[in-house]
Amino acid sequence: MLNATPHTFIDIFEANPAENDDIFIKGIDIPIIQRDYAQGRENDEVGRIRSRFLDALRHALTEDAPITLDFVYGEINDDGYLIPLDGQQRLTTLFLLHWYVSKHENVSPEKCSFLDRFSYDTRYSAREFCKKLAQFPPNFETIKLSEDILDQSWFPMDWTSDPTIASMLVMIDAIHDKFKGTSGIWEKLEAGYISFYFLPLKEMGLTDELYIKMNSRGKPLTQFEHFKAELEGAMKLVDKETSERISKKIDLAWTDMLWPYKGENEIIDDEFIRYFHFICDIINYKNEAPLIEDPFEMVQTLFSATNPDAGENMRYVEKMFDCWCGFNIDSFFEEYLTTGEHSPDKSIVGKMTNLFLDCCNVYGEMQGARIRRFPIGRTILLYAFILYLRDQDRVSKDNFVRRLRIVNNLVRASEFELRDDRMKTLLSQTEAIIVEGKVEETDKSFNINQLKEEIRKKEWIENHSDEELLMREAEDHRLLNGAIRILGVDNLQLYPRFKQLFECDWDLVDRALLATGDYSRFIRWRYQIGSSKIETVWRDMFNTAEEEMENTKQILNQLLLGSENITDDVLQKVVDGYLNSSPLLDWRYYIVKYQSMRPGRYGMYRWPGDGINGKKSREILMMTTEKSTNGWNYNIFLKTLYDALHEDYPDLYLGNYAFQHDGDKLLIGTERAISCDDASYTVYEVLDDKTYNPLTVEPIPQSETEGADAEDRIVIGANLIQALHS
Repeated sequence: MLNATPHTFIDIFEANPAENDDIFIKGIDIPIIQRDYAQGRENDEVGRIRSRFLDALRHALTEDAPITLDFVYGEINDDGYLIPLDGQQRLTTLFLLHWYVSKHENVSPEKCSFLDRFSYDTRYSAREFCKKLAQFPPNFETIKLSEDILDQSWFPMDWTSDPTIASMLVMIDAIHDKFKGTSGIWEKLEAGYISFYFLPLKEMGLTDELYIKMNSRGKPLTQFEHFKAELEGAMKLVDKETSERISKKIDLAWTDMLWPYKGENEIIDDEFIRYFHFICDIINYKNEAPLIEDPFEMVQTLFSATNPDAGENMRYVEKMFDCWCGFNIDSFFEEYLTTGEHSPDKSIVGKMTNLFLDCCNVYGEMQGARIRRFPIGRTILLYAFILYLRDQDRVSKDNFVRRLRIVNNLVRASEFELRDDRMKTLLSQTEAIIVEGKVEETDKSFNINQLKEEIRKKEWIENHSDEELLMREAEDHRLLNGAIRILGVDNLQLYPRFKQLFECDWDLVDRALLATGDYSRFIRWRYQIGSSKIETVWRDMFNTAEEEMENTKQILNQLLLGSENITDDVLQKVVDGYLNSSPLLDWRYYIVKYQSMRPGRYGMYRWPGDGINGKKSREILMMTTEKSTNGWNYNIFLKTLYDALHEDYPDLYLGNYAFQHDGDKLLIGTERAISCDDASYTVYEVLDDKTYNPLTVEPIPQSETEGADAEDRIVIGANLIQALHS
């Protein structure tokens, strides 16, 4: 009959573990076949385990919260010594803790004489160290007790090469750090505040050979095995039935589900922990609680008995894993997502369609200091799929296709809104869309402009279901990216022409739009038109607030209505027709006519006074960056003159920073320079690098319309430069 009475490290030395044998334990001897003591190894993983174990022991002894350290297995030899085959690490730590407390609290030698009967047979040095340590009273004023021990005459320096001794010294310092401020601990050790069960192997019907095969003795536990043990131990104290069910699923159903995605190491440990991390983050997002990076801390925070929601969290984890079992996950995602061209029943994502696999591969990892490898947008999309799997009895496939597209459109439009502090609302709103089909404006959620559009589209589809496929095709255009308000649902019939337009030369598109009207967008202190090269420029122009793009929308629609088939030739005719129609010689005319005024990058221009007075001045800066004039920037007229004439006049020089006054004048040799003002060119005498003496003013005839010339100022400027040279 097994004696299931819990033991302390003190009373185990006189215990009778089996009632039918007249055998009492005289001591503990770690056998030579055991591996070295490992809880004091110096690496991050062991350091975390060591710290958590000591925290648990300290909590038990200082907070009146007794703890039981599970089972120690072993046998008792003929000399009455307990030979542990499992539990060596815990027993060694308890030996060091009892030694520390006995010396720290001046316990009488009689009470702690059992410490002399704990020994290591792995090496002579380890055995002798335990003997010497049991009798040694350290100086508790030292910061590191290990340094005091190393200074003792009985400690040969070659003992530091023994991994067990080295590990013990580290643990002694860790115990001192945790317990140096305590008192009255010995009484609680005697009272059984830390206990464990001992089971003799023979009483269990186990042979040494079978145990060795079962336990792979000598092989360190992996981080996942430690994690799994801690998770199961914590959950068991909360809900034993659910804990046992989850433990079984981890070993069977969930392992089978994850097995196709095992890594190169042929195990699914990392994949399991990453998805577990995802689930814990979802729980914390919903509760507006801080996110946790360490999986062991996740266990203690969310699944321990100290958390009143631990049981609910356990069942949530179970559902979140269960939902992926029993079907082909790859095929499931391929049915609803694509990374390529438009497909009416699929939503476009930027990379691999299998969001679950991507989560298992990289969740929680960072690319650099700030970029998540599994971004918040993909977290929301994966959550949308989980909601669908959970509620397939309420959400039809057709409804899910439509609702997933709404969520995806919102995600793509919400670069600046996808933040941790908004995730509770974002997840709640995603659930309302997927499960109930409700799209509503909410504070701290997705991009408000896209939300308004999705509400409008949802209402529109109810009465125009025959045009829904055309709307989906428009949404998937790479420049619209889900946002079609530049066209508007009432003008969807223009989408085929829009598609043709942006299959043309984008520089021609820019010129044709300017020839049609002022379609520029004002952004704080600068104006933006399209780009001949950069997609994001057009995408940003089409993805702003509807009221901000109204002017752009009118000009675009006017151009689209001009021809049923839009080609480069059609656009060139629009441009030529404008230039040949004696247009107003304002900024539009110049940018349409002269290539040098179109930088081919971000399409950004800055007017004096930050543009708040409109675009009347001719002192126009062309920016080569998106958001700053600290990069290269040019007066568009001086830049055009320089590009047109510098081959014929190699003494021309133009700086690259007109806004900083290194480029606001075009130098002609070393003695002359000109500037371009609203209604004139000014000729300067160059005195030195920074001093210019104005000589003459060359007027530019002005139109009766403010902000426009009566004659082309580029022609006037070219004639002026030629005259200065002659």
